[in-house]
Amino acid sequence: MRDFICSYQGLSVIGLSLDIIGVVFLFFYGLPLRGASYAVSEEYQRKKPFRKVMSYIGLSLLVIGFILQLISSIISYCQAI
Repeated sequence: MRDFICSYQGLSVIGLSLDIIGVVFLFFYGLPLRGASYAVSEEYQRKKPFRKVMSYIGLSLLVIGFILQLISSIISYCQAI
C-alpha cells in the first residue's frame, strides 16, 4: 500500500481525489467573493465567514490536487525516458 501511495499512480489518485473534494466544497459554498455589494439576507451575512473559509479550503484542495497530478505526470515522464 505504501509503495502505491509513493508511486506516480498513487500521487495521481490522491491528486484527483483532492480535486473532487475541492469541487464539492466549491459547489456547496461557492467561490469566495470580494467586494460584492448586493443585498443579501441576514442569515447569509451570519454564515458569511464560515462560507468564506470553506470556499478557500475548496480552492486550496483543488490547487494541491492539480499540483500532485502535475508532479505525477512529471515523474511518469522521467521514468519513461
